Amino acid sequence: MHYSRGTLTLLTLLLASQVQAQIDGTNLTLAFSALESRIWGDNSPSFSMWERPKPPYQTCFNLADVFGNTSSFWDYTIEHAENYNPQANFTTLSYKQLNGTGLAIGKDAARLVKVWPLKDCRESESLPWYGFSCQDNGTSYDIPDGIQSFSILDRAVSGNEGQGHCWTWAIDGRSAASTTFKGCFAAMTAAVLSAIVLVL
Repeated sequence: MHYSRGTLTLLTLLLASQVQAQIDGTNLTLAFSALESRIWGDNSPSFSMWERPKPPYQTCFNLADVFGNTSSFWDYTIEHAENYNPQANFTTLSYKQLNGTGLAIGKDAARLVKVWPLKDCRESESLPWYGFSCQDNGTSYDIPDGIQSFSILDRAVSGNEGQGHCWTWAIDGRSAASTTFKGCFAAMTAAVLSAIVLVL
């Protein structure tokens, strides 16, 4: 089969743009550190997912499965899986999530991420889970009871949890850093100050 030079150039450009789009589209990255086991920084096992597809329902991932090369329906990549130790206590999460469009740090992100102290994203009366759904360019958070699993949910699906605000390190979904809370607090403060100025 014979291709002209122009056709080959076009195919090369299309392939390069597709590869670049895949690289740019890795808008969710979670890295897990276990300081006591000297697993941290650039050596931390990490999980990255592209902008699409987004799980339309809460989908659970066990760290042992993700970094143990267990097959999954979902398209994601992992790095430094060789540094994962199932006996280690992973107590630090590095969270990065940026929207492909509407980029704004601290505002609503496309997905709701929860990290869980037990396998299979099971709740515990004594151990909390932590929620993250704000855009973040990569911040480390302390998870005192450790992480054994995490879940991901598409926030755009009608009726799904966490719509109308975003979470930052929300313990069992309670976060003073939600955008709804901050917006309401700012509006209330402005109204009170305006009333004081008018009275004076």
